[in-house]
Amino acid sequence: MKTIEEKKLIIAKFMDAKFSNYADGSKGVILNPNPDGYLPMMGIDGLKYNTSWDWLMPVVKKCRTHLFSLRNATEVYMLRDLEYAVLTFEVEEAFEEVINVIEWYNENL
Repeated sequence: MKTIEEKKLIIAKFMDAKFSNYADGSKGVILNPNPDGYLPMMGIDGLKYNTSWDWLMPVVKKCRTHLFSLRNATEVYMLRDLEYAVLTFEVEEAFEEVINVIEWYNENL
């Protein structure tokens, strides 16, 4: 099972983030732009995909765009599951479904 930090990195990669290391060797993430405004680099803890709709909804939109254009049975069901997860109004549930979509997308396309 992946940690929250690993899941945040999966999303950041999907959203075309750049990665660098701090002087202490820890990983930093560069998002341009990020939902809170431009920050040159932040630690993984600064990524709020699992707690903020402002951070997660652009990811949902990108997932939806990729799935909507494919139109086979698997993608249709995944799109439905993603939309249902968002409609629960529980950011953690939507975050987990986004991870499912991105992992499937990375493995299959």
